[in-house]
Amino acid sequence: MAAAAGAATALAALTRAELALLAPLLLVPLALSLRALPWGRRAALLGASLAAMAAVVAPWAIYNTTRFDRPVILSSGLGLALAGANCDATFNGRFLGYWSFPCQNELQSLTGDASDQDGAYRRHALDYIRRHEGRIPAVVAARLGRVWGLYRPGQLLRVERFVETRELVPAEAGLGLLYALVAMSAVAAVGLRRRGGPPAWPCLAMAAAVSVTVALTYGTTRFRAPADVGLVVLASAGASMLLERGRMRRRGGQELLSLGPAAVSQREPVGAMSPAVALPE
Repeated sequence: MAAAAGAATALAALTRAELALLAPLLLVPLALSLRALPWGRRAALLGASLAAMAAVVAPWAIYNTTRFDRPVILSSGLGLALAGANCDATFNGRFLGYWSFPCQNELQSLTGDASDQDGAYRRHALDYIRRHEGRIPAVVAARLGRVWGLYRPGQLLRVERFVETRELVPAEAGLGLLYALVAMSAVAAVGLRRRGGPPAWPCLAMAAAVSVTVALTYGTTRFRAPADVGLVVLASAGASMLLERGRMRRRGGQELLSLGPAAVSQREPVGAMSPAVALPE
């Protein structure tokens, strides 16, 4: 199972390079959470996960070393994303925390292959970040707010309609669904912890990976797609818990009524219900 988890993480990373973050955010916590096992066994399982992940990624990474001037493990797109996300237009004003196509195109006449250009974009972005370090907290907060629908959500949907040709009405419905999924996921996380059930972290790890990615790049709806999968699973558990609790309350009320008027009239005052008629939690 540990090797399978590592292989699955590698496949996710080959699909979206930023999902390599699941190695520290998912595989490591999973291994450490096995408290019934000694530390040596936990370390061995973590090693198996990471070895399987490396084995699956290796053919692609080795191939990349033969076709680029500079080492490329998964993708050469990070520099371009950073260049468009770190400039005056995205550090201030209406598009705080978003991305700017003109900023992405500030560097002209780049030479070399994709790996060389990625390096040039990355250096340009990092130089801008160093010169505007005081704005980083506000920019990161805006990026996270955008991806989770907390900062100018309406503006983001309208911009994405133009930039990414996303229909507005379905996008608005999706934003409403996000709020519902987050609420139900919170119910599940608390309920699982109280019941001593399986941890919610495997589902939340996707959300954590998305948050780290967005904090480093920019906030946009499509970056949230991997987290939506985990939220759907966790929210389903939360909805099930609420339905179960509702059934138990109704069953408890029916049992109370079945005692008859005389028994009900002899109940203790509210707040001191006797064990015989106590509603189940």
